[in-house]
Amino acid sequence: MRWVFIFAALLVCSTLAIAPGMSLEIGLGHISQSIDEDTRPLDGDTLRMIGPRGGHATGVIIAAGRGPAAVQARLGRGGLVHSEDDSQNITRQVQVLYGSLTTDFARNPSTDAQSSFHDALIPRSEGTTAVQSLYVHIPIPRDSTPGLYRGTIDVRGRGGSAEIPIELYVSAMQLPPPQERRTWVDMLQSPDSVAYRYGVTLYSRQHLERLRPSMEMMANLGQQAMHVTAIAQTNFGNDEAMLAIGPRGIDFSGLEAYMNLFNETIGAPRFIIVYVYDGGSNDGVPQWTPPGGRRNGSTPALAASYGAEHRPIWQAAMEGLKQRAEQAGWEDTEILLGWIGDARPFGDYLECFTEVAPFARWVQFTHARGDPDERGDSDSISMLGMEVAYRIVPYSQHSISRGGGSGRGGWDNSFLQVSSMRGTNNQDTDLKFWLSQIPHAVQDGGSAHATSANFRGIGRIGMDFWQVQRPDGSSGRLLKRFSRWGNLQRDTAPALTAVGPEGALPTSRYLALWQGIQETEARILTEIGESGAASPENLSRQELSRIREQWWALRKVDELPPDLDAEHQALKQLYDAAAAVQAAQ
Repeated sequence: MRWVFIFAALLVCSTLAIAPGMSLEIGLGHISQSIDEDTRPLDGDTLRMIGPRGGHATGVIIAAGRGPAAVQARLGRGGLVHSEDDSQNITRQVQVLYGSLTTDFARNPSTDAQSSFHDALIPRSEGTTAVQSLYVHIPIPRDSTPGLYRGTIDVRGRGGSAEIPIELYVSAMQLPPPQERRTWVDMLQSPDSVAYRYGVTLYSRQHLERLRPSMEMMANLGQQAMHVTAIAQTNFGNDEAMLAIGPRGIDFSGLEAYMNLFNETIGAPRFIIVYVYDGGSNDGVPQWTPPGGRRNGSTPALAASYGAEHRPIWQAAMEGLKQRAEQAGWEDTEILLGWIGDARPFGDYLECFTEVAPFARWVQFTHARGDPDERGDSDSISMLGMEVAYRIVPYSQHSISRGGGSGRGGWDNSFLQVSSMRGTNNQDTDLKFWLSQIPHAVQDGGSAHATSANFRGIGRIGMDFWQVQRPDGSSGRLLKRFSRWGNLQRDTAPALTAVGPEGALPTSRYLALWQGIQETEARILTEIGESGAASPENLSRQELSRIREQWWALRKVDELPPDLDAEHQALKQLYDAAAAVQAAQ
């Protein structure tokens, strides 16, 4: 049975012996803190949390002692009850998760399964560290009554105990379902990594159950793309393609199994992205040199065949995929062709797919701009005459560490361009960067066609590319295992999750990213109000602008963690303003 985080599992709290001469300091933390053995509690005595209906709220408690803290916590006997109507409570939603330096809890954990801070979140404390972080996490039901909920968290450990008051403010704002959000979050899930880590056959029933936790967490983040490999040994490190095309024909079984699980956990995607080209060089002369220097030499990809004799089977594969999407009821899902790298798919590649899949546009992950246009800029929507629907660039738009920009726009741009936020989402990047990723990524920086402007979110962040034993006997991560294009994907986090006994576990980075997403959705609603598209009562455009700017100042990384009380008030104003705009729409 999969390791599920439920409140009932946390109600047992045994009496702990208090070791002589030891003391335990118990207090508050912040979701932007990368907690380690040197961390101490922040000022404050009440754990205040806030979130929209259909969203979540997270609060952090820190227990710091002189020896192993061995901390346990549970919600107080009174539960979590609405302050004005005690018949309304969300007690059953409360989860207490414990931060861990260990990141692999499966059988035979990898030898380097350690983080520099408390990252993996587990249902009970390991009791081995002097500092223990506790994450009080509350998914807020969509039908919850707005208002203030109160309760207590009882914390006990070797050397001390505390009863911490908690307050949860549930905003009237409704967080849009994942498929309706304006922010774009595109995570990369690795079926092969999960199969190798648990020793199960690709796309078997056991494999799908191990994949499920990853997919459920992707749904929370708002995943809207399903990635399909149609060639093996890509930058994903896959030994086999999901859509297997070979001399004996096409095997759709893996694709069908994955589609069914995707539909169960996430729903119909906006895009199915089929990777058909993954190369580090090309035979023709490059149209132009990418910004930042000359094109570096790299080892060519193992060539797939795209000539005339192979086009019938490519066409059968693409038509078969299209048919299966229609059978799944994914009427609004668009199939895109994917290529990765700064090399351009000249010649056979372009001719092949123009012929066999005329219904499919392209997605690209590249440094480079598109075709020149008459304004002297470059048109991202066209690349060598190819129509591009979706583009990921490696650059972050502004200096996230200095809080550049004004936190406006981006989400309303017609062309879908996102950033992989290179340099600010490495595996051990501080949590303050993860909290601020989406607020900084969703911004308007200039022309609708410019490379460094108009980001609507993030893409190509690894979900579960864990350390695994590979089929050839070597060990390591699969991501970039067959890398053929240099620094395009350097500093990219391979795994936003930790390895659990039966599938992915959440991490503190995952919770921080999730919180940044829902805050940005609230910010977008205030911008809609500022634009005059919706006019909430008692809120002028100037007041909406002030509320947004007040929130934006909180997400400047150099100033994290903020004053806890000031942040709570600013977030309350943000969510309440967003709710007012929703009501006026």
